[in-house]
Amino acid sequence: MDRLGEDCSAALFAAGAYSVASRAGMDSKDAGRFVSEVCKQAAAMRYDVDDDDEEQDTWWSRNKHWALPAALSASAFLIGADAGRNGRPDRSYLSNAGSLFLKRLKALFGISDSDVWRSVTETK
Repeated sequence: MDRLGEDCSAALFAAGAYSVASRAGMDSKDAGRFVSEVCKQAAAMRYDVDDDDEEQDTWWSRNKHWALPAALSASAFLIGADAGRNGRPDRSYLSNAGSLFLKRLKALFGISDSDVWRSVTETK
């Protein structure tokens, strides 16, 4: 169909639509109106599809399903790690985030973080 050109393929589409309409029992006037409406709708749909293809060919449209969550989680990690410093500039982001994660994991399993619990469970 590419060799025929767009004008010829549009004419073939209209002829096929007219043929189907006339075989379905429409008279020639109704079939002509039907074909003109179908061709208008097909042209409108073709232009809509072409616009969508151009918009989807960007970096953001291809990678937004992972880029936005990754950026949000990285910023939350850095903010949470910095909040765990509590005035201790000698600790790094990773150690702060690890200690916060360990505290939350212990709380999830019901392990207390008190000095009494440590003295009972830890042996020297």
